[in-house]
Amino acid sequence: MSGGSLGLGIRSGSYGSLEKQLQSGVSPIQTARKPSKMIKEKERLFHWICKFAGRKKVGMLFLCVISAAVFIWVLYVGKGEDSPEGNSVHSISVNESMSISMTDSSPMVSTVKITGFTTNSVLPPPPPSYFLGYTLSPGHPCNSFTLPPPPADKKRTGPRPCPVCYLPVDDAIALMPMFPSPSPVLKNLTFIYEENLSRDGEFGGSDFGGYPTLRQRNDSFDIRESMNVHCGFVRGIKPGRNTGFDMDEDDLLDMELCRGIVVASAIFGNFDEINEPKNISEYSKKTVCFLMFVDEETEKYLRSSGRLGISKKIGLWRIIVAHNLPYTDARRTGKIPKLLLHRMVPNARYSIWLDGKLELVVDPYQILERFLWRKNATFAISKHYRRFDVFVEAEANKAAGKYDNASIDFQIEFYKNEGLTPYSEAKLPLISDVPEGCVIVREHVPISNLFTCLWFNEVDRFTSRDQISFSTVRDKLLSRVDFHFHMFLDCERRNFVVQKYHRDVLERLAAPVAVALNPPPIPPPPPPFSMLETLPEKVVIPTVRRGPGRRGRDRRPGSRRHRKVVAGVACTAQSVAFSFCSLPTARVPPDPYLRISPSPFHVVPFPKRELRVRVLQKKIDHVEALKIRISFTAELSMGSSSAFFVICILHSLIAMTSGALMMFYMKEVYTFGHGVQTATKLLGSTPHDQLLIKTSDSFSGLLLVAIGFLLFMVSFVRDRDFQSFFAKGCTLLHVFMALWRIYFERKVEDLAWDWLRQTVGDVLLALSWVFFLVYSWREKYD
Repeated sequence: MSGGSLGLGIRSGSYGSLEKQLQSGVSPIQTARKPSKMIKEKERLFHWICKFAGRKKVGMLFLCVISAAVFIWVLYVGKGEDSPEGNSVHSISVNESMSISMTDSSPMVSTVKITGFTTNSVLPPPPPSYFLGYTLSPGHPCNSFTLPPPPADKKRTGPRPCPVCYLPVDDAIALMPMFPSPSPVLKNLTFIYEENLSRDGEFGGSDFGGYPTLRQRNDSFDIRESMNVHCGFVRGIKPGRNTGFDMDEDDLLDMELCRGIVVASAIFGNFDEINEPKNISEYSKKTVCFLMFVDEETEKYLRSSGRLGISKKIGLWRIIVAHNLPYTDARRTGKIPKLLLHRMVPNARYSIWLDGKLELVVDPYQILERFLWRKNATFAISKHYRRFDVFVEAEANKAAGKYDNASIDFQIEFYKNEGLTPYSEAKLPLISDVPEGCVIVREHVPISNLFTCLWFNEVDRFTSRDQISFSTVRDKLLSRVDFHFHMFLDCERRNFVVQKYHRDVLERLAAPVAVALNPPPIPPPPPPFSMLETLPEKVVIPTVRRGPGRRGRDRRPGSRRHRKVVAGVACTAQSVAFSFCSLPTARVPPDPYLRISPSPFHVVPFPKRELRVRVLQKKIDHVEALKIRISFTAELSMGSSSAFFVICILHSLIAMTSGALMMFYMKEVYTFGHGVQTATKLLGSTPHDQLLIKTSDSFSGLLLVAIGFLLFMVSFVRDRDFQSFFAKGCTLLHVFMALWRIYFERKVEDLAWDWLRQTVGDVLLALSWVFFLVYSWREKYD
């Protein structure tokens, strides 16, 4: 009975009577003498596994089971972290004696409970996910670098480059941040897409950039965590596809593959020459995307000149052609890749923008390290070399005819009503309100992308002169967030870019000469300078009437007028021709590499008639000589291209004719050239040999036809450097062919009578290319 009652007690205890046993003071563990049925089944399962798997493999089996359990636990924990329930607790029990729980609300603290004991352990912080800047090591030369005084050169008073302390290329590459810079407040930036444009309450704008209202404009300056703003390309979801400024699919795909650094530039209206970057490291050539945006007019010129081929590359530049341009003004069109590059290259981290007239002479990694990473900035631009006030900049644009005066006045008045004030020392540490916008260095983070979007909206809404709207957008953003903005000296910008001449500079030189082709007779000589009156009160500045010209929102790029402007006073070509310009000096912020003439010009009364005649006569002589030189150069270039075309066509006909005869009339050619007996030997004696020889000859003929077709295509290339290179290669090829005939072909008995004739033919073909080279060299050096 005792055994039965004991067994019954154990059985009832296993089914929930543990509370009663504890009340009677009997421990179920102490009374359990006989193992339960479940334990026996576990032991049988264990012995069965050991028997089936073998003793030596039991440890490996347990290891696999534990690994699987850990893997499933990791998956479970990861799924719990991704679930929307933020305060859930995950628990794991081991042998019902230890539990580990982690609470999502405190990822830095873990709680471990072991049989009644609770332990809180602090986990190490996760690695930083943002780039927070760095400092160079103590004693580094760049830490103590200062600008040396400018060289003493009284003849040169304009802007000039100054030294910049760059790191070596390898060091700059090693310092490239692994994480992006933080974007204050703004974390998610999206762009407005309007299939049907709404023009209700519009205040400026275009079909490309949309027609945002004043309320939308003001709301875009209110920085929030998530924002949706106008940023061009409003008529399509993906920029470049039926949005205006359309691009080919292969170009869009190549831009999406740019995931690091982008160097971009643009040429519209065929206004500039493409400048090849210099001093670029091999690593940058492999990892940096060099993108050059052009319009169809520029593409046509590049293809006709032979510089642009099917590879769509000119040196390092990848040429991207933009179609369906949204503006007729090339300057306004150029603001699209300049300010909206982050929309066209969505995966890039950093970008460097260069105007089409600039040549890059420093490696991109060194530029980014010097002006962004070392300064912990996300946007860098240089200040204007002379002007620093928006009001002065507006007057200078009006005097130079850069844009319609009424539009500039309206924009300035609008900004004044918003609170725009002249630049003063109160705005320090901001050193200028006017940038030299031809170079922009920036990181593609949401806050800098928002800045360029809002800047483009101002350009689209008002005038295309982005220097006028820059300070308004910058100050509105800086008043709300700590935007990491860096403005450097203009002389530092001139250190890594070199400004080149525009393509139409010769046309601009010739333009003012149409005033007097028949100058009046030269008057008697003027009195000596000692007799002339030089009192300051005699200074007279003549008033020059300016024609109406072409102005407006979308005036043609070819109608630009370039005049030197200082402090709002215009020196036109006519005023320079008839008298001196008296230019008042302006207060300029300290720039050690900007030297200004110590005093304004003192105008001396001078006989206007003689001065006018002398200046005009000198200009006429200069321009006439220039026209003669240009026409002579064009004639020489045309003659050289014609000679190359004729020689290529001649060689092409010879090669294609010989190839066709070898493919289809080989027996007749052998019989005509060698006689029946020799032709029989050359064609083979057995059917198998004849088939092999016929196949070989036909393939040789096919190669000759291909060579002839290639020469036909090459004949249309107009690049003189390529023509010279191709002619030299063909000359060497014919010389090597003649040498082969002399040393090898003449040893074949059946061909002994043909090698001399064929060698003479090779020499004649080589001489034709030598003739072209001599002709082109004579044109070049004469």
